[in-house]
Amino acid sequence: MGEYISILGIILSVILFVFLCYRKVNVVLVSLFGSIFISLMSGMNPFYAISETYMSGLGGFIVKYGLIFVMSALFGKVMDATGSARKIALSLASVTSRTRHCKYWTVFLLPVLYMVLSYVGVSGTAIIFTVIIIAKDMFKELDIPWALYPYGSAGIFPALILGGSAYSSNIIVTDGMGISLYDGMAFSVILFLAAIAGLMLLLFFDIKACEKRSEGFLPSGADIEKYGISLGDHPDPDSQNLPGIITAAVPLFTPLILILLLKANVVAALAAAITVCILLNIRRISDLITVLSQGAVMSYGPLITVSAAVGYAGVIKATSGFEMILRGLDNLPPLLSAVLLGMMTSAAVANSGSYISPIVSILSEKYAAAGISAATASRMALVSGCAYSMPHNSGIVNGLSLARLDYKRGVITYFKTTFIPGIAALAVGIVLISLKVFV
Repeated sequence: MGEYISILGIILSVILFVFLCYRKVNVVLVSLFGSIFISLMSGMNPFYAISETYMSGLGGFIVKYGLIFVMSALFGKVMDATGSARKIALSLASVTSRTRHCKYWTVFLLPVLYMVLSYVGVSGTAIIFTVIIIAKDMFKELDIPWALYPYGSAGIFPALILGGSAYSSNIIVTDGMGISLYDGMAFSVILFLAAIAGLMLLLFFDIKACEKRSEGFLPSGADIEKYGISLGDHPDPDSQNLPGIITAAVPLFTPLILILLLKANVVAALAAAITVCILLNIRRISDLITVLSQGAVMSYGPLITVSAAVGYAGVIKATSGFEMILRGLDNLPPLLSAVLLGMMTSAAVANSGSYISPIVSILSEKYAAAGISAATASRMALVSGCAYSMPHNSGIVNGLSLARLDYKRGVITYFKTTFIPGIAALAVGIVLISLKVFV
């Protein structure tokens, strides 16, 4: 009986999380309230759940990713302060504005940017600091609804399921299954294309709906237009003194080259990109110390917010209800059991990295029992576990906070832009395995 009450506690806690975020309660408080509620419903000591389980998740995330957050924020700040981000935005907007469906292709640029950066190992929580600056200028220039910004993060899913991806989830699952990052490449390409097709189709209908409502950059962009992206107060870059497109783009591609070709550490690659951006634009930065200080400060809020959500997910994983869910799946056919295990675990903890790490060995056994090779299993594990974003996903919380978007509408957009591509890829994968095209 206690396990069923625990499951009910998980469900009610997630509902509470969404409701309080919608009411604009601070996420740290929401995660604490949710963790206490779950612990009480699960018969756990709430003091232990907060002081040990919750804080271990929160602190562990800060230790592991804190420096990446700081470096990413610094990179986004110098790209903004030097006018590099604005130059890239204006250049891209000038290209897409000449196309027949300019708004469509402009929005689609966001997942492409996320895709490229994700593939070489940069996390979504890091990517947003750079892309959001570029997106704001493009969307405002072409009067595109700012509410469509969450489409950008949809590019992470296709990137992480593609063979060779240096994204953390792919590294964890391939290492856990004893294969290389490039194993299952042909299967992954098909899944990748299915996800992209689903995303492009969804965007087409969303753009049409916005045009039907005659919705432009406003009203959804009102808050970001008024208050900015929390990158610190400074005058907008002088449009007459922007860098050339090559000068502006070199810092953006620096981490890509270093990570992809030289296998450099993400932090080192971002540090190099910051240095390159400063050196190429030193005359455009009037007060370098202030710029760097503002960049460092702007990383603190998102870091604490995301860490709190991770701590909350850790409490969910520790409940008896969650363990019962895992046991119940053992009674299903191996393939269905493995797919549902990935989807349900990911839904509960709302984090692809947190989801895959503790159950990769279980997934490997289930797929093996279904007669599926480790290479194919690794792709299916990633697809089933990363196919959608839940309301308590730390990336959603971070993204909506930085973009200053309405939580209710933003959560829906984040969910459908990951669910539709994810289910498309998952369906294609299951069909191909059932037909023995890939095993």
